[in-house]
Amino acid sequence: MKPSILVVEDEPDVRNLVVMTLKQTDYHIVTANDGVEALKRCEERCPSLILLDISMPRVNGLDLLYLLNDMEILSRTKVVMLTALGYPEVVEKAISFGVKDFIVKPFDIYDLLQRVERLLTPDPA
Repeated sequence: MKPSILVVEDEPDVRNLVVMTLKQTDYHIVTANDGVEALKRCEERCPSLILLDISMPRVNGLDLLYLLNDMEILSRTKVVMLTALGYPEVVEKAISFGVKDFIVKPFDIYDLLQRVERLLTPDPA
């Protein structure tokens, strides 16, 4: 089964840009508009990677990390924060949940693609 990526972003333009960029890959891509929808997606199928915005309605990205951690999903899933909030305290909080990377908007789509590929490429054994 090919790796899956859950894109959690409330801004349609940003979400569509990320999805269009990732369609160049062979990954299964799923989207969610907010944290509540993302929780449902994670319960349906645990993704290989989550690209997660912080500032969203209903359940924000940091609260979602807390919930996913309680559900033990973060032990099986890599998370990349994709946000305009690059403040040190936000970065520290996200890293405390095991976030693997932090991409500040606006971002370069080729950089995003490289980071995703790096995180989802298996380590040579």
